[in-house]
Amino acid sequence: GSRAPLLVFTGGDPMRRPDLKDLVRYAADAGRFVALTPSGTAATSWPITRLFTPSTCMTWKPEDPQGNESAKIRWELVEYTTGQGLDLGCGAWKAFPHFIGVDNYTDTKLFGVEMKPDVVSDVTKLSVFGSATMDFVYSSHCLEHVENWQGALKEWWRVIKPGGYLILYLPDEDEYPKVGEPHANEDHKLNVSIPLIVDAMKDIG
Repeated sequence: GSRAPLLVFTGGDPMRRPDLKDLVRYAADAGRFVALTPSGTAATSWPITRLFTPSTCMTWKPEDPQGNESAKIRWELVEYTTGQGLDLGCGAWKAFPHFIGVDNYTDTKLFGVEMKPDVVSDVTKLSVFGSATMDFVYSSHCLEHVENWQGALKEWWRVIKPGGYLILYLPDEDEYPKVGEPHANEDHKLNVSIPLIVDAMKDIG
């Protein structure tokens, strides 16, 4: 099917536009994907990400453009996803065709999302894949739906070759409604932060 148009803010430093927040909200409401390509200036530091409040820009609906989260960052993945690898919880859209999509049809059951994963499996039980057989494992907006998320991370790490990559694209708890808050995804089991994931990976070794 057709894909929503992409609106790119670039030229100099779009972060300095006082109306940037309003423009992004307008484009998102019109069903457009939005990307920023700012210059590398002090304005691109971490606090600038807080321009967009969770209640206005991160409310999750499967029919909205953000339903295909991987489309927002797919070109950022290229450096880390050569060779053979998995797209865990791929849903209806694998990030790239060569990824091996793994899903258990949960979104089909919950939201009626049609999908055709390459492998039908619970992403926490990857026994069909041998240890150290994958060059990379990628997962977008999946881990926060898993009860035993630490066990899932351990299993995902198991199948990656030494020197391979685990790429996680997750909603940060500071940029997305937390579990139980208004506008939050009702299926979320976990509030994600970078320190939380880093500490969990340290425990895994």
